[in-house]
Amino acid sequence: MFEQIAAIKQVCDLESTCGAAAHLKVILETGELVTYDNVRRASWLAMLAGANFIKTSTGKILPAATLPVTLIMLEAVRDWRSLTGTQSG
Repeated sequence: MFEQIAAIKQVCDLESTCGAAAHLKVILETGELVTYDNVRRASWLAMLAGANFIKTSTGKILPAATLPVTLIMLEAVRDWRSLTGTQSG
């Protein structure tokens, strides 16, 4: 998963015809991740690979975006910013 996100991020960083780089949003199907630890790990992995934004589930896989999962992802973003000084969202 890391390599795929990183490869897509490389493409996003290339200048587009408008002269602006594209931002990468990674949607995590949190219902497939089963545990809160896996949600945190996947959030962290996505940010390590270069995601500008992470997002909860699409809602197609149950359970979808629950409040506890959202909190865990927000905490991962907070911790990422604290460690790196860069904001992912």
